[in-house]
Amino acid sequence: LRLGGCCWGTLMSRLKSSGVLNYGFREEIAETMVASCRAVMCEFGGVVGYTHSDEMTILVPPGPRLFDGRLSSWISLAASIATATCNRVLVNLAAKKGLVL
Repeated sequence: LRLGGCCWGTLMSRLKSSGVLNYGFREEIAETMVASCRAVMCEFGGVVGYTHSDEMTILVPPGPRLFDGRLSSWISLAASIATATCNRVLVNLAAKKGLVL
């Protein structure tokens, strides 16, 4: 299962200009992507996950599948879980700095 971000550069620019993130490499973003990857792994029974930049790859072993393995349902659910987790972590990060997203 592979997911990639959309308009990632725009999001990073907005987070930096609003003061949520400082400029340069941010460990917080790496941690956000790891949390998102783990959430998708938990939902799909992934055994290995890899994330880099705005992309994640998750290896799911053979076996019973959610939604009878329907690809469109998998894609939709995986994207939703990753997005919701990422948004939750970023909102919490902003709140720690007294900012609202």
